[in-house]
Amino acid sequence: MIFAADKAYPWLIQFLPTGLKGLAFVALTAKNCIVFGFHAELNFYYFYDGYLQTIHQQKIR
Repeated sequence: MIFAADKAYPWLIQFLPTGLKGLAFVALTAKNCIVFGFHAELNFYYFYDGYLQTIHQQKIR
């Protein structure tokens, strides 16, 4: 029985054959890379927008 959320993925993976285990791992890794890249890009735009509105405007004045 599953009692913790962090044990759900390994519990499900144990039922897959060897080739599909690797494919599932690669898919999860690729998904994480895409999500982290998107998150980093959003952080950059949020910071840059704040920079333009505050610090850059103070330098112009």
